[in-house]
Amino acid sequence: MDSDKFCRETFDYIIVGGGLAGLVVATRLSEDSDAIVGVIEAGGETASVPNVIIPGLVMGNLGTTELDWNFTSSPQCSAGMRSIHIPSYVISFSVLDAPVDHTAASVEEYDVRKPRLELVRISTAETYTPLSLDLTLAHHLDIHMNPDFHGATGRISKTLPRWFAEHHLPFIKALNQLGVPFNPDPGTGYNLGVMATPLSIDPFQATRSYSATAYCESLIHGGRQNLFILTNAQVTRVLVSKVREDVVATGVEFIRDGRRFSVTCRREVILSAGIGDPEKLKKVGIETILPLRGVGSNLRIGQNLKLASYAASTVHKTFQDNPCAPIIFSVKPTDESLEKLEQPSTTNAERLKRHLESLNTLVNRSPADLSAQLKIQEALFMSSGSPQLILSHTTLIPNHTKDFTALRDEESYFTLNTAVLHPISRGSVHIHSINPFKQPSIDLGLFKDSLDLDILIQGIKLARQLVIKYPLASYIIEEIYPGRHVQTDTQLKEYARRFGGISFNAVGTAAMRPQKQTGVVSPELLVYGTTNLRVVDASVIPIHIGAPIQATIYAIAEKASDIIRDNGHKRSQG
Repeated sequence: MDSDKFCRETFDYIIVGGGLAGLVVATRLSEDSDAIVGVIEAGGETASVPNVIIPGLVMGNLGTTELDWNFTSSPQCSAGMRSIHIPSYVISFSVLDAPVDHTAASVEEYDVRKPRLELVRISTAETYTPLSLDLTLAHHLDIHMNPDFHGATGRISKTLPRWFAEHHLPFIKALNQLGVPFNPDPGTGYNLGVMATPLSIDPFQATRSYSATAYCESLIHGGRQNLFILTNAQVTRVLVSKVREDVVATGVEFIRDGRRFSVTCRREVILSAGIGDPEKLKKVGIETILPLRGVGSNLRIGQNLKLASYAASTVHKTFQDNPCAPIIFSVKPTDESLEKLEQPSTTNAERLKRHLESLNTLVNRSPADLSAQLKIQEALFMSSGSPQLILSHTTLIPNHTKDFTALRDEESYFTLNTAVLHPISRGSVHIHSINPFKQPSIDLGLFKDSLDLDILIQGIKLARQLVIKYPLASYIIEEIYPGRHVQTDTQLKEYARRFGGISFNAVGTAAMRPQKQTGVVSPELLVYGTTNLRVVDASVIPIHIGAPIQATIYAIAEKASDIIRDNGHKRSQG
C-alpha cells in the first residue's frame, strides 16, 4: 500500500504490529464497518512463502537473513558469557516461536476467579478437527477430547498429528514405567502427563493455521474496505497529548523507505510491539511523557537444554522465557522421530523440600513487586495440577547446530529437550540508542537464579531414566550430549550453562499487574496513565505459564477486541 495514501486516512484504531495478536484485533475491530482500522507492520507480507506456511520448514527460518532480524542477547553472565540468538522476525503476519503448538496451561494459571471461563475463551479462537477412529486405534492413542474445551467455530484450525513415528508407543510406555500417565485431553485445564500435542495446522491443506491465514488473508486481498495494512514500515513513536493528568494517544510516527510519516487516530492506539522505560529513555535523550518503570523489565524466557543421540550408522527484568537444554543420543538408523510430550517434574521429596526452602528465602528477601510474583510461583510449584518441567522430543534447530561439534551429518540422532516452565530468573529489554533501527539491549537473565538450573538438571536426569526403559532402550545406542562423563550436578549445570538456551516464549515486559508492583497495563490492557493506549501481545503476561503461549495469546487478543469494541460503543453513545 502507498504510504501517502495510508496517511490520508483518519483512523479510528491504529495497531502497531501485524503479528499473531495484532491481526486478530485488526480483524475483529474492522468487523464494525463504521470503524476505520490501520495496521503498521515492520516486516513484509510472507503469508504465501513456503518456508512460512509449511510447518516442517518454519524453524529453518531462524538465523536466516531473509526472515529473521537476528537479534542477540547481551553476554549472559550465568551462561558462559554467551550471546544467545533471539528469534525476531522480519516477516509480517507470522509467528516463528512455537509455530504450531496449540495447548492451554493448567486451569489454575488463568484467572483464579473464573479459570474455566478463560479456558473456554481460548477455544473460541479455534476449530478442532479430531483424528479419525482408525488413526486413533492404529497409534494406540487413548484420546478423549472434551468438546466443551475445544472450539467448533473459531478461525484457527487445530488438530492432532496425522503421522506418528514407530517410537511413539515405546516412548509412552517408557514414561508410563516412570509413573507418568497418558493424558487423554490436556485442554481441560489439567496438562500434566504424556500427551499428543494439539497443533495449529489446517488438517486439509497441511499448512500452518495462524492469524494471517486464518483471520486476515481474505481481507488483505480485496475483502474489507475499512481495513488498511501497511508493511515494511517501522513505528518510531506514539504521538500523544495531555488532557489534565491523562495522556491521550493521538496517532503514531513511522519510517518507510527512508521517509518519515505520521498518521492520526480518533479512538485508540493498540501496541502489539513494545514501549519503553523512562530511565533508559533519558540516557539516550528521549523525553519521558509517562514514567512507567516496569516497561521492558520482568522479561521471562523459557530456558532449555537439548540432549542429543548419536547413531552408529547412516540415516535434530521481568522478561521471561523458558530456559532449556538439549540431551542428544545416538540411535539406530531411522527416518522417523517421536511426537512431542509433556511431563511434570519428578523431583524427589528431599529436592522438593530444598527447592521450596530456597524459593521461600528468595520471596522474603526480594522487593515487594518481585516478591508478589514469586509467591504466586511458589503456589504453582506446590500445586499438583501445574507442571514445572517439559520434556519433549525435538530436533536441533537448523543453523543452531554449530555448537554441537560431535554430531555428524551421516549419523542419526534422537534429541530430547527439557525446559523449565516457571523460571525464577528475569531479564529485560531496553532501548540503548535514539536510532529506532538499532537492536535493543536484551538481557535474558538466563540461569541468573540457580533454582532454574536445579530444576533443569532434573529434566536431564529424567531423560536418562527414560531412554533405559524397555522398549525405548532398544533404539538408543549412546548418549552424545552431555555424554556419559557428565554425571555430577556440578557437571550437569556446567553443561547447561554451555549449551542451554531459550524456548522462544518470551513474556512479561509490559506486565498486567498493579502499577505499584511495577505493572504496565491494567486488566483492560490500558497503559497506566493513558486513556486510549493499550498493549495486546505476550508482553502483558506477568508470569510464565506451563504451556506454549500461542493459544493463550489468541485468547488475549480475542478478549482485548471485545474490551476495545465495548469501549468504542460506550463512547459513541455517550
